[in-house]
Amino acid sequence: MKRLSLKFALFGALFFLPVIISGCWGCGCGKSTPPPDTFYDTIGLSGKVNCSNSTGCYYSSTSLDILPQMRYYVTLPHVPKSICSGGLYACSCDEYDNYGRKGTSEKVVDIQIKSNREFKTGYPAGKNLADLMLIRPYYYIGNQSSDKLAIDSFLSTTPFAPYRFELFFNVAPDTFQSHIFTIRYQLNNGEVYTYTTPEITFQ
Repeated sequence: MKRLSLKFALFGALFFLPVIISGCWGCGCGKSTPPPDTFYDTIGLSGKVNCSNSTGCYYSSTSLDILPQMRYYVTLPHVPKSICSGGLYACSCDEYDNYGRKGTSEKVVDIQIKSNREFKTGYPAGKNLADLMLIRPYYYIGNQSSDKLAIDSFLSTTPFAPYRFELFFNVAPDTFQSHIFTIRYQLNNGEVYTYTTPEITFQ
């Protein structure tokens, strides 16, 4: 009887061990129902310029579309911590729409926008233009986007890091010439990311 029990124990261990290991290392992004809670962390910054005119951009219809690069992860409450060390695993979770939909713990503490040329009187090359611009942040939760906000007003709430945000010019430049803008984006964990636009010619 003891030998039979031992055989069943060995069979059970060999059968269930791959399941346990796949649970530890597979990060739970398979076709489960309901899908796992997914979160994101910022690891970089990219972007593009939205300008509808190929010969020159009108300031009022031009935006800088800033796209933070993300690392996505999930929680695995069904895997005991005694078996897997920790409950968070990095993964792409591409099987799900709106991955990262549960948001992030990161918060934005500073956004600066600088040009390589004078933008207006009192705003020479290299001076922060944030008070001349507006921001519209986008969040996964409920696919939320807000109205355009003054950047200072946005930062005063210590907001969670959006998965995307747009920057809009609230005033026209004094002279319609080409500008290259650099966006500096700082989070509460001390991480700083930058994105530099291609040359933008205003008209």
